[in-house]
Amino acid sequence: MSLNHLLNDTNIDIKVLSITAGSSIISGNEKINGTLEVVGNTKLDSALEVVGITKLDSTLEVVGNTKLDSALEVVGITKLDSTLEVVGNTKLDSGLSLKSIPVDLAPSFALSYDSTTKDVASAIISSANIASSIVFRDPSKNIEANDLNLSGNLSVKSTVDSSSISTGAIVCDGGMGLAKKLCVGTGLYLPTSGGTASELNYYEELSTPVTWIGAIPDTAGTIFLRRIGKIVIADLSKISAVANAASSIGAAAGTIPARFAPQATQDTIGRVIDNGVGASGQFSFISDGGILIYASANTTAFAGAGVTGFGAITFSWSKA
Repeated sequence: MSLNHLLNDTNIDIKVLSITAGSSIISGNEKINGTLEVVGNTKLDSALEVVGITKLDSTLEVVGNTKLDSALEVVGITKLDSTLEVVGNTKLDSGLSLKSIPVDLAPSFALSYDSTTKDVASAIISSANIASSIVFRDPSKNIEANDLNLSGNLSVKSTVDSSSISTGAIVCDGGMGLAKKLCVGTGLYLPTSGGTASELNYYEELSTPVTWIGAIPDTAGTIFLRRIGKIVIADLSKISAVANAASSIGAAAGTIPARFAPQATQDTIGRVIDNGVGASGQFSFISDGGILIYASANTTAFAGAGVTGFGAITFSWSKA
């Protein structure tokens, strides 16, 4: 049977213990000025508006808009295909699925949300699955969630910087797991042992081509550069060719980009080949980004004949 005909006086309290399967309690819109208490499942095919307390011991499913001027307590699953507006406390002992984010749920499920801009001013959530993006723009508001799952994006517009593990626009008491990239706009602070953490504000890897000239005919090679903070590491691949001039082997200025180049010339010793004979030669990394390689530690030229070149070498220096 339908209770629609029994609701002429809507100032009464309504308590429903059970109904026959297949029958409906309310098929049209209904407004109840008293309390609504239902022990079994509740399914409404249209809007529900209740002024008093609403308590449901099982599931709640509403197709139309739902407006409650007092507390809502649901033990089972709550599924709403439209908006939910609650003035009093909201307590849900199971999951909450919303197709439309509420305008206001306060204070137990406290969520202030602008449906046009998708801005959330504040939220305290025990368990929620939200299908659209949430954007926080007001730095004075916070979100506290025990279990918040977003299938859309989370954008926090607060510009509060971080100076410790307990400050910043986002603060996590536990670890953070990321399946993909982390892009940091300014510095990164890492743990130290007995010292003061310093900002790690630069990291770059670069594979750049080089043309070696001088004692050998123009020969193509590669330099692999890594910069971590102020430390630069350079890897040179081995090169050899039949010499055609008595000279050093070099690479032009700018071969090493300025952001990697040393502040002053840096010298090291590495393996070279001069006229087919191995020796120890000097490698000079110059502040203008050029490179010079000599046949000995005394900066002598290569003989200009036979197989000439150098072995692979790794060298590092510090930027000021």
